[in-house]
Amino acid sequence: MKQALVRFWDRIRSENLLFNFHGRATRREFLLFTTLALATIGLAAAVGTDIFSIVVALLGLFIFLAASARRLHDTGFSAWSLLLLAIPYIGIGMYLFFVFTAGEKGPNQYGPNPRFKPDTY
Repeated sequence: MKQALVRFWDRIRSENLLFNFHGRATRREFLLFTTLALATIGLAAAVGTDIFSIVVALLGLFIFLAASARRLHDTGFSAWSLLLLAIPYIGIGMYLFFVFTAGEKGPNQYGPNPRFKPDTY
């Protein structure tokens, strides 16, 4: 478990996953980054409405959008589909889609399958 966590954090650093809109993300990775983004936005809301809070909230939003784009790529969709998140109720459905839909097996136009990398055995 500890070794898997270390590999995961190494991957985050090496691929700059917090701000990367390219590639693919597993459901677990998406949930982790969504939780981080929501915690960041919640922290910003709790602190107040000064410029620092606004910047922190935008950072959280950026992390969420990057993870969502990679998750869409994993299911074979373009990141342009993120525009649907702005439509009320559609956004909730899309979030559930991200969480419950398995990614495409094997490589797709956005990269190799993130679940089955040779160096993770």
